[in-house]
Amino acid sequence: MALTEEQYRIAEENGIPKDLARRRYKYLFWDVERAITEPVQRYKERVNLSEYAVYKGEELVYIGTAKECAEHLGVLESSFRYYMSTAYERKMAKCKSSYGKRRVIIKLDEEDENVG
Repeated sequence: MALTEEQYRIAEENGIPKDLARRRYKYLFWDVERAITEPVQRYKERVNLSEYAVYKGEELVYIGTAKECAEHLGVLESSFRYYMSTAYERKMAKCKSSYGKRRVIIKLDEEDENVG
């Protein structure tokens, strides 16, 4: 069964493009109601809401969003994101003396936040 024109109209009223409503229903197996009413979560919104734990060696330094962590560390948000990259890991692997001093960033999953 495909979505009807009426369902596509409702989806568009909810800010959901026709193609996205169709993909949600057909390929993601969402029920019709959810496919045409659940708001679209933009990538930037998902990224900005993510929380991270910042460690310096074994010590927990801070927990917060990327922006909050960057502010706490006194660095740009782009620098904070660099600390999560493989390029940073490779660079730190070459510097054996910095092992206990390097920053390690762990992205916290929603499941982690609900534990306990």
